[in-house]
Amino acid sequence: PTLEDLLNKGGALGVHFSQLISTQLLSAIAHLHGHAVIHRDIKPDNIIVTGASLSNRECWSDNTDNATASKQGKWYITLIDFGFARALSLSELKANNEGNGDSHEMPSAQVSAEHVNEALVNTNIGSSRGRSANLDASQSRQCVRDLSALGNRHYAAPEILSGLHEDRRNNNNEPIKERKSQQKCVSDYSMVADAFSAGATMRYMLTGVPPDVNVEEFMAMQSSPVAAMAKVVGKMVRRASLIKKGKEKKKDQAQKIKKRFKRGDELPKDTAILVRALTHWDPRKRVTVRAARSYPWVQQEESNTDEQDSSEASLSMAGGKMEQLHCATEFTISSTPIKC
Repeated sequence: PTLEDLLNKGGALGVHFSQLISTQLLSAIAHLHGHAVIHRDIKPDNIIVTGASLSNRECWSDNTDNATASKQGKWYITLIDFGFARALSLSELKANNEGNGDSHEMPSAQVSAEHVNEALVNTNIGSSRGRSANLDASQSRQCVRDLSALGNRHYAAPEILSGLHEDRRNNNNEPIKERKSQQKCVSDYSMVADAFSAGATMRYMLTGVPPDVNVEEFMAMQSSPVAAMAKVVGKMVRRASLIKKGKEKKKDQAQKIKKRFKRGDELPKDTAILVRALTHWDPRKRVTVRAARSYPWVQQEESNTDEQDSSEASLSMAGGKMEQLHCATEFTISSTPIKC
């Protein structure tokens, strides 16, 4: 099943399961970023979880058996749908990016459960344009101009949605096929747009609440009399439909999965720190995916897994080298998009 299937079935996933999936997701994205590739469509629908089952509630359990299963590598993900992915060239990463950087400071002192509960909607887009002077240089943070505005709006970074404009190349009356982007509407953003999408996905995994909805408000709405009545009616309609089709099955009470949701105060603080860092509305203050791999919640899980070979590990960690794909070099020579 996909991660979306699991969330739709039972809501908030187990902490140990979420920790494993989050660590693998960051590792996969870090590998892409190490080769200067931006995915641009990271969401639960595009994450297949091998080893998981919709009929077994272990994915939603917080017991110690799940911690053991996690260490034994029972579950692993496959990141799919690279239709929006883009290989960036060195010239694109260097252009118009003086002063951008990457902060490795973890905002633990300022983070609380409320940062997980709040909806990932930015009301301050466009403010605070000054540059931060204490940031180290980071290629992951290098903004690329006029990239296609792609992705799912519930998981897309704020800078993609706030900076929409028409492809500037059209102003020169160049043919459509010569356009650098895939879409008419473009925006200026960097690889940390993937970090926001990853953080939004993790928040959904941990709480069971869609990223654009406030957790407290969502849970209050779920417990309202109207919502309770709607659930009862829905169950009656579904059961009647099954009986009519002759497909009603005996209920397996041991494996019955009840949908649940979690507030931020029900989760380890390390999860709030990571989600907050990945989903900061300001891309200059958002942690990069490669830097996020050094956060405590991720390090706890990575210590249980086999190490990558040293060359790949350096590409996937903050401060490591970055190797552009050959097709990214060709992309800047030819104005016609080249598929990698």
